[in-house]
Amino acid sequence: MTENHDKSREPAFQTSPTSPTSHTSQTYPSSFSLPTFLGLALLALGLVVISGWLLQVRAMVEIRVGFVAMVFNTALCFTLTGLALALPGLRQKPYARLQSCIGFFLFSLCGLVLIEHLFDINLHVDWGFLHLWLQDGNIRPGRLAPNTAIGFMLTGLSLLLRNRINNRARELTYQILVFCILAIGLTGLVGYILSPDQLFGWARSARMAIHTALGMISIAIALWTNWHHANNVHAMKFFQLHEEIGFMSAAILCIATLTAGLTGFVFQQSILEDSLREKLQFQLDKQSKLIQSTLLQAQTSAERAANNVHLSRAAHQLTLQPDDAKVKTEIQAELQSMMNDGLHSADIISVDGKVLLHLGEQSDASNTRLALPHYPDHFAAIEWDKELTLYTDAPLTKGPLNFARLHLHQRLPLLQAQLFDLHGLGDTGEIALCAGMATTLICLPSGRQSHSYTVNKKNSAGQPLPMSFAIEGKAGLIATQDYKGNNVMAAFGPLSSNLGLVVKQDTTELYGAIRAQLKFVIPALLLILGLGVALMRSQIKPLAKRLADSENHAKERQLEMNTVFSSVGEGIMTINERGIVESFNDAAAMIFGYRAEEMIGQSLQKLMPIEMRKSHEAGMQHYMKTGESKVLGRPKLELPGLRKDGTQFTLELTVNEIKLDTRRIFVGVVRDITERKQFEEKLIFLAQYDVLTGLPNRALFMDRLSGAILRASRTRSALAVMFLDLDGFKNVNDTLGHHTGDELLKEFGHRLCMAVRKTDSVARLAGDEFTIILEGLNNPEDDTREVAEKIIQSMQDRFSLGEHQINITTSIGLAIQENGESDLDELLRRADDAMYRAKHSGKNRWSV
Repeated sequence: MTENHDKSREPAFQTSPTSPTSHTSQTYPSSFSLPTFLGLALLALGLVVISGWLLQVRAMVEIRVGFVAMVFNTALCFTLTGLALALPGLRQKPYARLQSCIGFFLFSLCGLVLIEHLFDINLHVDWGFLHLWLQDGNIRPGRLAPNTAIGFMLTGLSLLLRNRINNRARELTYQILVFCILAIGLTGLVGYILSPDQLFGWARSARMAIHTALGMISIAIALWTNWHHANNVHAMKFFQLHEEIGFMSAAILCIATLTAGLTGFVFQQSILEDSLREKLQFQLDKQSKLIQSTLLQAQTSAERAANNVHLSRAAHQLTLQPDDAKVKTEIQAELQSMMNDGLHSADIISVDGKVLLHLGEQSDASNTRLALPHYPDHFAAIEWDKELTLYTDAPLTKGPLNFARLHLHQRLPLLQAQLFDLHGLGDTGEIALCAGMATTLICLPSGRQSHSYTVNKKNSAGQPLPMSFAIEGKAGLIATQDYKGNNVMAAFGPLSSNLGLVVKQDTTELYGAIRAQLKFVIPALLLILGLGVALMRSQIKPLAKRLADSENHAKERQLEMNTVFSSVGEGIMTINERGIVESFNDAAAMIFGYRAEEMIGQSLQKLMPIEMRKSHEAGMQHYMKTGESKVLGRPKLELPGLRKDGTQFTLELTVNEIKLDTRRIFVGVVRDITERKQFEEKLIFLAQYDVLTGLPNRALFMDRLSGAILRASRTRSALAVMFLDLDGFKNVNDTLGHHTGDELLKEFGHRLCMAVRKTDSVARLAGDEFTIILEGLNNPEDDTREVAEKIIQSMQDRFSLGEHQINITTSIGLAIQENGESDLDELLRRADDAMYRAKHSGKNRWSV
């Protein structure tokens, strides 16, 4: 009894009771033991990362680009810890003093880092100058994450205590320290996928690197194995077997519970993040297309005004007679009729810089102005002057002479509304439209900024802002810090040269749903965890009760998962290897029109058009045999779907595979993109076709004419261009109203289409000006004259427009290109001159 009592008070790692400092008879792990191997691995990891910082090699400090880098101090701590763990096994010596020194150093260094975090001060222990080259978004370069610092403090305490375990309290303390190190490593590993910096808005320096988490787990395994080996060798245990089982069971329970809880939230976050990214990308695409369409229409209006013959004549007369009030009135009426109430202001400037005429409101020259791509001798820019306007500067010409310049400011109410409309972007969402300078960005006002503003191209961490990528012509999605220092998710893309668009939202708001769940679930998990540990260690309550608690916990997790599964906006379904639907969420039911109970247990082919079912079956069989698939893993496949009512629609599909033991489950995420496709088609139509007549507009006409000229040059064939103008159209508008005039234009366009071949192109340029492209002419002069006569003849019948019967004629100008000539501007000029000759020659005729 006495002998056993004395042994129980001896240190667990010491065999000589007479000399506490003597370790000659101590047994150490062999050089091939697990602690020695892990110590060497940690030593190598630390040396590699230290070399990476000194040599500035990114791949040596990050596992992959975009991952959090292991800082220099972390690598130093791993190097020292690996040395302390590996040396005793390699040299078969205790090195107790070295381990204690290393433990004290780790505890002191990481304690200083924690003080820096707590009081937000810099104690100059971070080696920040070594980290500046990486520019990884860390606002505190070189600083250990708080959980990393705590992990190494616990490691230091474990090394200090390792050779001093001589009673029950110290052994229990050692076990708790090792368990905490393991928990920090596991939570860091799983939490890395959870992205806490995005979830809670933390700085990047508060996040543990993934290889740091793996290193922490290795340290815990090495320390635990060392302790277990010493207990087995000396049989000097301060705990009974049942107590060890209880402690180990409690440790396993804690690790399993925390890991399961975090993994569940990782899955939720993954689904939510995909949905959020698609939402931001959709907002960006929508805004970009609307903005480009609006700017195109406004620029087209300005170009039409600059090329207007009547305006040019009046402006030229104004240069000769600057005080002629009648001419000024005529110019004002002409501009107002062309701009349709969108005119903010207009100026006609003489060649010597004198303002000949000013209309509308005064504009401040110091206003924020974002330049747009423009033609030579033209200038266009978006300008903020208490409202959003398009500023254009174009020459007014008479023949080859530029006699004045036309400065226009057009209101852009639709574009302004888009920038200020933050619907769907929460309280922190922002839409930015900016242009790039040398080191700064100039941005227009938006929903969060009432005035134009200027920011640096890089954020406070030295990273380029998403807008910097956009103005360089790049597009994509990124999680980063914005110019305010907030963590954001941003979709970015270019609008034109040096002009970009960004749609962003703070990640703290984006992930608000998950964060709200964490506030309730984590305390619940900790409470259940504490109760479970108490029950297992005391072994008072029966096993059945513990199993019931575990089952209830699993049901709660399943309920949360089902809630997320049902609440996401995308349709989600799971399918087994036989193509049978096993789950079908509410969003999928909304998309396809089936209730979940109607689809579960049914074949997936029920949701496909009949013509796709055979190919789907063949593809499924081919994948099951060979493992090759054209669908799995490919994001956003656009395919036809079949609703319950038999209607087909376009859907966006992503399919991934999950392997469960010997089973394969396929998870499909679908989205109904019918409205998006219709919206895209509408935008394309508005950009290329005249809304009134449905004919190609000027932009599409110029594109088709360029193609026709290119084809004619290759085939050495002839083509012709017709310019048509309605005779007396202004009188119809003035006497019968614009509505009747619009109906006349539509009927006139219809008769033109009926008078030419289907291969010929009819377009409306502006007002009552129409054009026709005739290709593949065998006898150019005869063919064009025949078409011109046919058109003039088709206009002889009266136009029946409601209660009105209208006689209208047309003057046609013809220009023929033969022998493969390819001067587009010359061809258009000749056709325009010919049309005016026909006008001046009495109208209702054609001229070549």
